[in-house]
Amino acid sequence: PSHDTKVVNEQSSAEKKLIAFASTKMRETKKKINLYKIVQGDFHDSNRCVKHLSQEFGVLEQELVQSILNFGISNGEFNSLLEKEMDLLPSIITSSLRGIERDIFMGNKYDILESRIEALISFMTNGIK
Repeated sequence: PSHDTKVVNEQSSAEKKLIAFASTKMRETKKKINLYKIVQGDFHDSNRCVKHLSQEFGVLEQELVQSILNFGISNGEFNSLLEKEMDLLPSIITSSLRGIERDIFMGNKYDILESRIEALISFMTNGIK
């Protein structure tokens, strides 16, 4: 997530920040899946640790998405009515991306998604503008 934060902070708009977050997340997940395939046996016994780390990353991702949404609200890019939804919206966005990610990687369609992530995020952000 610290790499995600750096990439996100370099962007000038909330929509670009979300695109950077999603793109980086997808690339990093692909790397992790490839690594997991290599060391799969070692992780089999440490499923509890993997679950804990996954939960920690989930919280950090939600915090990053929340800061992006707050940035978009404060600069007028996103509808100010979103402030009432901040208790749930970051979780919905990260869960949605995780679901897309899971389906894409399970179907080995990463290359298709990578070229379309900007369009997907644009579609998502149009609903909160």
